[in-house]
Amino acid sequence: MAFQEYANRDTYSGSVRNEKRHGEGTYTFAASGNVYTGAWVDDARTGEGTFTWAASGNVYTGAWVDGARTGEGTYTWASGDVYTGAFVNGAR
Repeated sequence: MAFQEYANRDTYSGSVRNEKRHGEGTYTFAASGNVYTGAWVDDARTGEGTFTWAASGNVYTGAWVDGARTGEGTYTWASGDVYTGAFVNGAR
């Protein structure tokens, strides 16, 4: 388990391989407060994970490929509206 703080004050806590985020981990964006928790492959969000937008309270849980929501997932708006289904490169 590693902990890294970057020059922009973003933080990562989780598995690392070959000096890259790889395995399970949590990345917090300092400027926005957004948080991603889930799988990483060579520094990219790839696998299952959850992204929470701090400002809106919206949450996406599901599949990621190379940093984009791709595959099956659930997007929940803070209002309570929910979409469950396919995503391709971040779009429903």
